Amino acid sequence: ETLRAILEHVHAPAELNDHPWTQALFVRDYLERYPELKERIPGYRLLAALADVFRQMQPSRPPRQGKRLDNRWGEFGLLAALYFAPFEYGEHRPATLAEGWTRIDAEILRYVGASRSSALSPEEEARYRLVGDEPFAAPVSTLSDWHLRGLERLLETLLHRERLLSARLGKPSVLLDPHGVSEPAWKHLYTAVRSRWRALLGIALACLLLFFGVQGVGLYRAYRAFSSDVDHLQGLLSSPLEAGDMADVGERLAQAHRDAAALERRLRPWGWAGRLMGWLPLYGGDLAAAQDLVEMASALTEAGDHLYQAAAPFLSAWLSGGETPALSEVLAGLVAQEDRLLAATRAIERGLAARQRIDPARLSSKTRAKIEALDAYLPLLVDGSRALQRLPALLGADDGGPKTYLILLQNEDELRATGGFITALAVVTVERGQIISLQVDDSYAVDNLEKRYPRPPWQIWEYLSGGLWLFRDANWSPDFPTTAAWAEYLYALGRLHAVDGVIALDQYALRLLLGAVGPVEIPDWPQPVTAENFLQVVRTQRSKQEGEQDWFAQRKQFIGPLGLAILDKVQNDPDVSVRAVIQALLTALDERHILVQLDDPVLAEVLAQRGWDGALRPGEGDFLMVVDSNLGFNKADAAVEKAVKYHVDLSEPAVPRAEVVVAHHNPSRGDEPCRHAAYDTGDYQALIDRCYWDYLRVYTLADAELLDATPHAVPGEWMLSGKDIPARVDRLDNEGIVDENPPGLQAWGTWLVVPLGESLETRFEFALPADVIRRDEATGMWRYTLRVKKQPGTVANPLALQVRLPPEAALLNAAPEGGIFEDGLWILETDLRTDLDVRLEFAYP
Repeated sequence: ETLRAILEHVHAPAELNDHPWTQALFVRDYLERYPELKERIPGYRLLAALADVFRQMQPSRPPRQGKRLDNRWGEFGLLAALYFAPFEYGEHRPATLAEGWTRIDAEILRYVGASRSSALSPEEEARYRLVGDEPFAAPVSTLSDWHLRGLERLLETLLHRERLLSARLGKPSVLLDPHGVSEPAWKHLYTAVRSRWRALLGIALACLLLFFGVQGVGLYRAYRAFSSDVDHLQGLLSSPLEAGDMADVGERLAQAHRDAAALERRLRPWGWAGRLMGWLPLYGGDLAAAQDLVEMASALTEAGDHLYQAAAPFLSAWLSGGETPALSEVLAGLVAQEDRLLAATRAIERGLAARQRIDPARLSSKTRAKIEALDAYLPLLVDGSRALQRLPALLGADDGGPKTYLILLQNEDELRATGGFITALAVVTVERGQIISLQVDDSYAVDNLEKRYPRPPWQIWEYLSGGLWLFRDANWSPDFPTTAAWAEYLYALGRLHAVDGVIALDQYALRLLLGAVGPVEIPDWPQPVTAENFLQVVRTQRSKQEGEQDWFAQRKQFIGPLGLAILDKVQNDPDVSVRAVIQALLTALDERHILVQLDDPVLAEVLAQRGWDGALRPGEGDFLMVVDSNLGFNKADAAVEKAVKYHVDLSEPAVPRAEVVVAHHNPSRGDEPCRHAAYDTGDYQALIDRCYWDYLRVYTLADAELLDATPHAVPGEWMLSGKDIPARVDRLDNEGIVDENPPGLQAWGTWLVVPLGESLETRFEFALPADVIRRDEATGMWRYTLRVKKQPGTVANPLALQVRLPPEAALLNAAPEGGIFEDGLWILETDLRTDLDVRLEFAYP
């Protein structure tokens, strides 16, 4: 600690003038060898002598292969960057270990070159590069270890020289014996008096050590018991569970909670002692956080025990492969376990509170890895516990009575903001987990034109000549809570019926569900429907058959029988895997093929936490969402290919910029001109092979400024209205009937048409707000974050991201993985199957 305190003053040596080490033997020896330094102040002479000792630490051979594995060179290079190069060469001192990492190579070459009589050749320079072209800094734990061990090795070298000088000169050393150099008389008296109490103090110390030793043994045994429980549970959960494993899981969970609670009781009186030891190297952070770590473990194991006791009967039945309990039985069981589920939720909240008090950066690498692994599951544990509590109410199994939900069936072949044109709807009523009513309708049949409907969003008015906002166009807003509210309102105009929630799903969600349940048989259909032939069957059913007279009225009648067949198989076929069905639904929710809005406030919060409510929410930094809305009376989205490029320039951090390039390619071929008209054919494929009429929207941060764009003019002969549409970009606002801009966001829109066989690129250039990049004052790192929101109804459109970092910036961490960093540019080529969160951390002078 003394050595480190001295080195912290490399830019202020005058503050060391009165330091005792200025009288050390190694400083006097250095002055004898370099008498010209006697004219300098004592603090400077001390630092110069330390720099002379430091040079002895330089390893004699170049770094071993393996780069970071050569700890000796890492320790030497880091100390040179942090202390000795700033002192000897007047350089700026790195503010953080990560910044010091970026200068290790340069300082190693500087010191190696100074020790050589001739200049290093390029080959030799390459051999001495420890960091090389590695894009990421070593972990903070590695850098801290290099720093600590480097100081320890420097101190060992220093003390070794001091001992040799003391033996050779026969003089005492202020380093080796601080009290043996010019000690005042009163100190000798104090020492004499103190010596009489040594025996008593020794006895007292022995008693204290014995007491703490007993307590330590008890703590260690309690910790080992809990650790054994955790290892056993991890072994059980690492492979698929079987019915016979459930009893072992339950017993081990209960034991883990008992052992964690016992450990918490033993540790509680001594938590203060652990916090006082936070300064210790390696495990000091673990000791300081011990009380919070144990409290978290006790609370979470208690929650796990409660959840197991509530769900064990149903899990055992499902895992055994026997008769699956009816949903009504499961719900009744959950109602009976309400108190236990509530206790689990409260225990989880206590565990989360303890987790919030723990700083992972201060923990040892092993403990930090466990905490980070746990963090990935904590939100799911919280949401799952709360959802289980509210599941009976959701399915009409509590005192609230039956629940009714509005289901929007969207066709992504005609893409709209929340997934596709609302081709049909279903109204389902559930009571005690059983469907007591299911009504499926064509979306055209819902409207009651005797009622007064509102004027539609202006784009529908202008481009589709739509005078009324009808139910089938309710999903204009990409923010699903907004869409759900309008869908409920427009539905109620036609049916005078309130609902408890709105669910939207597209064709891809049904394909995922069919993949889980297997083929379904439908009366009077020639073949079973599977995930593989689903689209073919759907498109055939929607096409006019030979001799069919009332084609338009009957084109969607297959939707009801198909939905009933899937529900019947899920509920009554024992061969259907419940686990596979749940996984299919989770995938559809994660990939935005299902969106859910519920009136229940607890479940609404759970949906929001998982992003399943389809709301548009900016993250902590940058934001991008590209939204296509097909207004062409066709199904061209089944063929049109789309891709997005997003280029961000942070080279001037105060004025970041971004460019969005949206590419559309219409691969359909034909000689038919672009004719904007309502459905005029019973041939589904003919509706796919059409020009693409699209209202394109780009959502970005509210403070972003549009600098430039390349909109496209559309001639009047391609429009239903017959009017020319100029090349323009619309700044969308919240003055119309639909709020275009969720809080924190701004939307820009433009109209475009992609003819058959052609491609079109539309570019937007923005000035971004400066706070898209932020500096962490604790670590000194800079951070850029970006949330890319996926449009529901799309599967996996290509996405190309490029981020240009400031000059001389060193990229330390990047997520997601798979990106390439070269010449200051980070590049990621991916597809937008789910929402994407990007996080880049970099060091920047």
